[in-house]
Amino acid sequence: MLSINKKFKLTTCAVVITQALVLNQAYAAVMDFDNPPMPAAVFGGFGESYVQGGLENTSINFNDPDAPPISHIHGAESAGSRVSQLEADAAGGMLSATTGEKFSFQSWDLVTLNTIITDPEANGGLTDSLFHVLGYRDGSVVASVTLVSAQAGSTIDFLTLNPEFGNVDKVEYYFNPPGRGEDPQLGVGLLDQLAEIDNVTFDLT
Repeated sequence: MLSINKKFKLTTCAVVITQALVLNQAYAAVMDFDNPPMPAAVFGGFGESYVQGGLENTSINFNDPDAPPISHIHGAESAGSRVSQLEADAAGGMLSATTGEKFSFQSWDLVTLNTIITDPEANGGLTDSLFHVLGYRDGSVVASVTLVSAQAGSTIDFLTLNPEFGNVDKVEYYFNPPGRGEDPQLGVGLLDQLAEIDNVTFDLT
């Protein structure tokens, strides 16, 4: 028969283990950009981000770090829903946990994807850009997927394409070549890329 002291220790141990399991339990969530509504522009260069369900979406700028922080993503209405929009004037987008912890990046709805280059001659003869999605872990790329315009209107299951997306601390997505045209005041835009994502599903620990 256990003594009261031993019973107390066993009970305390069980409580601690239960709390640890609860604290480390993963939960699934969806970033749909609806509540709160994603703003019309999120400037990553100014430290702005859109946060929902513990995940944040912001822009990244591949330009000279001394250049003005003009890279941004947009909240916009598309197909009857709020989406995160990466236009030709933004370098790229990023997803990460607000805590900085690792997460499982599962899927998103690719509402729109236009990779057509509008002025091939001025851009080295290229007629189509590539849309890359990269998963990072501890500073290294562990997962990479390239999407094409034909996949627009579908749900992209990243875990099926590459299981390494199941344990990442950052996801970056961008066009290659990047979406920088010439001076907009001149009315010249070499690239006319557009990517709209919705319903980003993920697991956080």
